[in-house]
Amino acid sequence: MAILLTAMLKASGIKAQPAWIKRGVFAPTLLIPGIKAPNHAIVWAEVNGKTWWLDPTNPVFTPGRTMSDLQERWVFVADETGQVKQETIPAETPDVNQKVTREERFSDGTKAQVELNLELANDPLMQLSKDDQHYGKFSVDKELCSQFAKESQDCEIKRAETAFVMPEHYKMTATLTDLAALQKVSDQYIYHRSSDKLTAIWKMFSAYRREGNLADVFIGDPQTILLETTLSGGNISKQPLHCEIRSPWFDIDMKSEPSKDDSYHYSYKKVEKVRWLTHDEINSGEFKDLIDKSVDCFEKLRLNVQLTKK
Repeated sequence: MAILLTAMLKASGIKAQPAWIKRGVFAPTLLIPGIKAPNHAIVWAEVNGKTWWLDPTNPVFTPGRTMSDLQERWVFVADETGQVKQETIPAETPDVNQKVTREERFSDGTKAQVELNLELANDPLMQLSKDDQHYGKFSVDKELCSQFAKESQDCEIKRAETAFVMPEHYKMTATLTDLAALQKVSDQYIYHRSSDKLTAIWKMFSAYRREGNLADVFIGDPQTILLETTLSGGNISKQPLHCEIRSPWFDIDMKSEPSKDDSYHYSYKKVEKVRWLTHDEINSGEFKDLIDKSVDCFEKLRLNVQLTKK
């Protein structure tokens, strides 16, 4: 298929050559070049002056984007004379892959009415398309609903059908009732993000260190995640919060403050800079400091909510 795609691109006037690579999550360092080192054929192409690495066997395609299982590794590229040279495919840059705008209005007891706008790009979008193909859109939407709330009810998602060629950005909206938006402690209602996906990664790394794991950890393509949340329907008397955390692996920013319309707003930004974390990195003192600061930041976002009387 790689040879056929190369021929088709050349016939269209696009520079293209076959290439050979070690496909997968991890590609070991090439010690001795040889025909047994690669396990997959792809295509090198030059499109508008930029290098594209194309895999004709993939079920989805984002123009100009290198698939995750081809990044950060060596590759053999043939030229017009049949000579082969070794090149390197870099990791992608941490672009904004997930952007969420969320409004939660507290209603009855621990419940909240949630409206959500989600914009996906690159690897998360390609994964969504592959899941649609494999499991079906109905099943995928049910799984998405379970991720949008602690206890989701009456969830409705509106989104276009995914396809082979991915757009630059893909938008969806969701409306639902979160039955457990608040925790009731004695006679108080508490809003706390400590149990959701935002904090799951730090719990995972804490468990890794505590249990003495030895393996390196693959965390995915470099990416930036943005979240804007507005809370209403209750009185929240919390001072403004600002967390700014910097490290070689993650950058985290979180700001929260009351709004003029009696709502409460917080924003969250996480930049994931690397694809892999080594055992030594995770067990380093600098990484422990990153975990502690991140957990402390979310612990501060524990809000006492006095529900608005109807």
